[in-house]
Amino acid sequence: MGRPKGTVTWRRADFQSLSDAEKEIIRKHEREYWRERRDNASDARVDEWREQGKKAQAKYRDTLTPDEKRNRSLWAKYGITLADYNEMKKQQAGKCLLCPDDGRIRKLCVDHDHETGRIRGLLCRWHNTSLGWYENNREQIEAYVQSE
Repeated sequence: MGRPKGTVTWRRADFQSLSDAEKEIIRKHEREYWRERRDNASDARVDEWREQGKKAQAKYRDTLTPDEKRNRSLWAKYGITLADYNEMKKQQAGKCLLCPDDGRIRKLCVDHDHETGRIRGLLCRWHNTSLGWYENNREQIEAYVQSE
């Protein structure tokens, strides 16, 4: 591979005649030079590798059916399968646990405890986000109610 143009090649005799401080300066510059070369090369390789990975992931995702995508999402977020979700939905008769029985069918979200990860049931989006907000702000809300 050889050294790039413009770099100095030291003969052993020349290098040995230098003081320790001068030798350390040369070694430092050499280390910086090679580190920069390595980093620039690896950045290009990593960028290329990431692009290839993104393309492969996108190609794979395009082959998944909506049910397969939902199954992967449920597993990644909550550790349950689509069959588990459908069973819970069937047990709840397709209704939110907190909504009044008004006959409306809503899309249901998995309600879980953020600290323990335990799944509590299926709620409509409004109740799920409201409950999450309440859990995050419980002390402030209770302090406000107590002050009345």
